[in-house]
Amino acid sequence: MKIVRTREMEWQNGWDVISMMPDNYKENLGPADQLEAAYSKYLQKNLSIDPTTTFRGDFVDLQPGFADLTDAYHDSVEECFFISGDCTLSGEQIFYSNHYFWRPPGFIHAATSVTGFKALLFSHGEDETEGSGAASR
Repeated sequence: MKIVRTREMEWQNGWDVISMMPDNYKENLGPADQLEAAYSKYLQKNLSIDPTTTFRGDFVDLQPGFADLTDAYHDSVEECFFISGDCTLSGEQIFYSNHYFWRPPGFIHAATSVTGFKALLFSHGEDETEGSGAASR
């Protein structure tokens, strides 16, 4: 077991995280001239990542007015527990604190937030048994 004290971790700015993404992923995040403004409102603390399975868990803090520029498509299971704020997922609903979702691979969505939100976000990574692969846009 690994204990992670998130208050002692530095926030990673989404714009900085994008620069480390594979080209085929970041090229599909939206218009290049809008990426910095959009993803500077996305902060994260990576809690866990398994390089073999690509499972990852992040503590995210999206600032007021955050909006994805394109829809996301994940080949892997995704789940999220909302701690505070609001998040509208296109084609679904508005989530508030203490709301939770789990969805199978293939759910297409974009996130927007009026007030911003904090959440625990997990992507279950590549799993041969469910046919999942890397996330894409």
